[in-house]
Amino acid sequence: MVFCCLITSFIMVKFINPPHPLGIKPFGNAFLACSNSRYNLGALASLSDELLLEICGFFSLTHLLHFGSLSKACYAFGSAEELWKNLVVRKAQSDCIWRGSWRKTALNMTDAEVAHIHIDNFYSDILYRPYMNAFIDLSGLPRDDTIPRLSNLSQDEFSTKWSNQPFILTEVVPKWSASHWDIDYLLEKHGDHIFRAECVDWKLRTYIDYLRNNQDESPLYLFDKGFVEKEGGTLGDDYQSPYEVFGRDYFEILGADRPDYRWLIIGPARSGSTFHKDPNGTSAWNAVITGAKFWIMFPPNQTPPGVFVTPDEAEVTSPSSIAEWVSGFLPEARRTGCLEGVCHAGEILHVPSGWWHLVVNLSESIAITQNFVPEAHLPKVLSFLKNKPDQISGFKDCKDAYEEFEKQLEHNFPEELARAKGKITASRGPKKHKWNQLRASETSMSFSFGFADE
Repeated sequence: MVFCCLITSFIMVKFINPPHPLGIKPFGNAFLACSNSRYNLGALASLSDELLLEICGFFSLTHLLHFGSLSKACYAFGSAEELWKNLVVRKAQSDCIWRGSWRKTALNMTDAEVAHIHIDNFYSDILYRPYMNAFIDLSGLPRDDTIPRLSNLSQDEFSTKWSNQPFILTEVVPKWSASHWDIDYLLEKHGDHIFRAECVDWKLRTYIDYLRNNQDESPLYLFDKGFVEKEGGTLGDDYQSPYEVFGRDYFEILGADRPDYRWLIIGPARSGSTFHKDPNGTSAWNAVITGAKFWIMFPPNQTPPGVFVTPDEAEVTSPSSIAEWVSGFLPEARRTGCLEGVCHAGEILHVPSGWWHLVVNLSESIAITQNFVPEAHLPKVLSFLKNKPDQISGFKDCKDAYEEFEKQLEHNFPEELARAKGKITASRGPKKHKWNQLRASETSMSFSFGFADE
């Protein structure tokens, strides 16, 4: 066993890894090594690991096999799981059989057919790190909840006190007809139905095979928006509308034109979502049916550490995996005042409009999430639809989402629309005329040598 431990005054993240199946070690070990198998790459040894892996990404299945047969060093790069994952995804087979790894799945190989090759003295962070991150121990992550936990809440309390705050409701899901869902039930009722899991559309039974037997750094997360409409299924019968505490969802007035808004979520431990804000300025609730989810949250105006955002928030760059972010940035996040907590089975977490959030499954989990528009956040949603049309998502046939939403609000809820527009106007402050801005600038730019005695 390889035991790695990252310690700070706030967190201990453990990686308890069996040796890499090919014998690959972290690059730092090369400095004390007597030999390095990487030189067996020949002329390719002059390329960086990152570039060589990128080149391999252009290979077909046959070419990747041929490349891996050139030498053990080539085999190390040619066996990278991400390369084989891309080949499986490109093939886009809904009836594929999961074999325990992307390489075995792409080649349709059983364990007995796999050659066990050990590569001595091979050092590469880019090949070792994904394997290490697949064995991160998340049990030490949760500390005392800083996300408020409430046993119940009224609509009035939500709209006046809690619409801008994250919280966890602790006595909700057991009352749902969907609370009896578990993996075995879903397999029995919907095992042959196709579900969306990030980049693949698989039968549910294939995804469950994957869920229970994979070593991915970032396991695929089943995130299906059409679960209620599955033909011949019963999920729609079990599903209920939002828990009444959240009140009216104003996107409901769009009817069939409303954007995607509800998802069935299934995933193994370590699966989840990296930092993001919910689409179109909406709020959300997330109801855990089985398992437990660890949440880290930041208010809208506080970008999480390790996350880089363009000024218009159109592009977000962050570490590629949750494990990488947790091991590198969680201590800093706690110093800067994040909210964090665990949402257990039978509980609902509220995500207010605009809040950054990362979520990771602490165990195999089933959940439902739904985006909604409460009156408190009508101004944010209207502003988003009007001012960020290039970032709008989830609308199917609606050409002008802002115009259509405004028209429906005017027809159905004119008073609420007027209040929302009033808040938008008030948030802008008094309009500054250009002449006054120039005069103010002129006054503030008086000449000075800047000597200490001035």
